[in-house]
Amino acid sequence: MLALSVMRRIMPRHEIGLLALTLFGCGGSGSPGATKGVALDASATESPDGDVNGLPPGTPVSVPIDASSVPDDDASPVDGNDASAVDGNDASPIEGDGAVATLGCAHWQVSTVADSAATAVISGGALILTRPGGPAPFDSTPFNGAELALSQPGLQGDFDITVAWGDFQPGGGTPFVGPRVQAGVWFQAPPTATGDGSVSQSNPLDHAEGTVGGGTVRASIVHESPTQLTDNPISPTPASLVDASGTFRIQRSGTTCTVTTTLNGQSVAAQSTVPFPEQPLTLFLGIDDMDGMGAGTASIKVTGVTVTGGGGAVHSDDFSCAD
Repeated sequence: MLALSVMRRIMPRHEIGLLALTLFGCGGSGSPGATKGVALDASATESPDGDVNGLPPGTPVSVPIDASSVPDDDASPVDGNDASAVDGNDASPIEGDGAVATLGCAHWQVSTVADSAATAVISGGALILTRPGGPAPFDSTPFNGAELALSQPGLQGDFDITVAWGDFQPGGGTPFVGPRVQAGVWFQAPPTATGDGSVSQSNPLDHAEGTVGGGTVRASIVHESPTQLTDNPISPTPASLVDASGTFRIQRSGTTCTVTTTLNGQSVAAQSTVPFPEQPLTLFLGIDDMDGMGAGTASIKVTGVTVTGGGGAVHSDDFSCAD
């Protein structure tokens, strides 16, 4: 039970069973100052003829989105290193030529799930992620269980990424329970054909992230094959989490990945002990509730993302852009 509890804290629901079996079996541009929110709206979905709100097919759109308008069965994670959280004509990033909701100077792809009230808003030169109190939806985006995630795909080679944040509101979380915010990198292998002609979605995934929330600050690395499950926490006082500031730093050098999470000057780190994938990775920021019960309202202000290296497809963002 303890092992499953640890896995739930750092892995998405749909991957816990797979990793448990593995473990137990082997022993931009824009106008500064503007405000922009994202919330999924059925009106932003792709029409049968391929148009999106009258725009040509494939045109990126930045629109309010109402997650309640998206059917539950569209919220299931999909394969690959894609920012998609759905498998249909939804306004979240998807496979194929569907519309993509974007946010920020770096045009982050926005994924959210049905029934989530979490929001992402750019205001005053910062990205503000908010999750109101209440039970968590069962479904999640591919990004480690996040209800709402912003992502940029295409990290290659060596990179050094720092996410600066402040004004954290923990939403009443207690150790390993309650709302959390994550920043990290993600890779999942594409689906593979099985002997009976079906397709397996349960392919190895690798991710590394820093986390604040649930009464803790953590640095985590998960690698499924060969297995690594590293979750290094520190437990600050509850009072020190209110209005806290800090950074998430994710680095890759060769096949070694290192994550360092800093809160009010105190740091914790994790490093890969097996080769971390050299395939292109996706950078993500996400917010969700760790235990799914929903404590109070949690929020964080991301003041900047600095990307050095990584091949040029993933960009820094000071969140000064309206588009």
